[in-house]
Amino acid sequence: MEKITMAELAKKAGVSTATLRKFLKHERVRNDLAEKIEMAIRETGYILEEHKEKEVIEKGFEESKSIQEDFAGKSQQHCLAFVAKEITQLKTQTLFLACERLIAASQYLLLACETKGDAEREKAYLSMLANAQVKGVILESCLAADEVTAILGNIPYVSLQQGTNTGIGCVNTLQGGELLGEYLLQKHHMIIRYLGMEEAGTIAYCEGIKDSYHKRKQPLDFTVKLCDGSLMDMYAKLKEILSEKIDVLILECDEMMIPLQRYLKEYHISVPQNMSVISIGGHAITKMASPKLTTLRFDYDAYATSIMKKLLQTSFEKENEAKSFFCIEEGESVR
Repeated sequence: MEKITMAELAKKAGVSTATLRKFLKHERVRNDLAEKIEMAIRETGYILEEHKEKEVIEKGFEESKSIQEDFAGKSQQHCLAFVAKEITQLKTQTLFLACERLIAASQYLLLACETKGDAEREKAYLSMLANAQVKGVILESCLAADEVTAILGNIPYVSLQQGTNTGIGCVNTLQGGELLGEYLLQKHHMIIRYLGMEEAGTIAYCEGIKDSYHKRKQPLDFTVKLCDGSLMDMYAKLKEILSEKIDVLILECDEMMIPLQRYLKEYHISVPQNMSVISIGGHAITKMASPKLTTLRFDYDAYATSIMKKLLQTSFEKENEAKSFFCIEEGESVR
């Protein structure tokens, strides 16, 4: 396909080149503008040139090194790091802020590093943190545990990944699914559809829901759809799911209510009269929905406390495996 310039791509998307540049650097832009850019990229087959991608990654490293230098001479030995794939994701951002609040009164500083799920970028950040001798790392990794340990050495870390041996910070999403399953049984919902993004988390939640029904020997019609995380793909998957009559729709993250509300309005579907809706997370955004969403609420403050306790004490017992950070918070979206 013929190459086009950034200016041409921006014109096709109907945005300024400055906005396009922010989008390509993975900086926050308005959802409607992001959708226009995504559509233009798909239509044109535009690919970010390697030198530009390298430039963006290097810029991220330089910014982090600058922050690291700012910490030097202050309390470097009291610096912690939060390394995540997408720091702007609502659930990741909420956890980061909960951790930051927790250590605000202490001498600890919390450094945020965003890897975009890129293994080389993550290795570079971890090497930088190891050289800076940070006190500990909270890590959402795309690397194997032995790779992380080899880079960090004796620096303690808490892995937020599912199914990792060192993942003492892992949330037992199976328990969350079981709790949600019990709630759905009380409401006599048998036709359930689940819209998710992350396969690992989706599997655990869904297995928990199914286990609850199997234990009670109750019939269950359960189907899962996965989207790529963009609002446009969420909307497309919702159209597929809601082409049939169902009892309840479960949204893996609260942000999915945005394309859902558009769909409900366009197709004149009433909640909870026509179907129930439940989201996972329980962020403030769910209270702005109409009707207010029922959620499987996650206690980020309790989770942050558990993570910090383990990280700062360098205690790697898996004591939080039996603990559930979930509760059902009822809104008006379940009949």
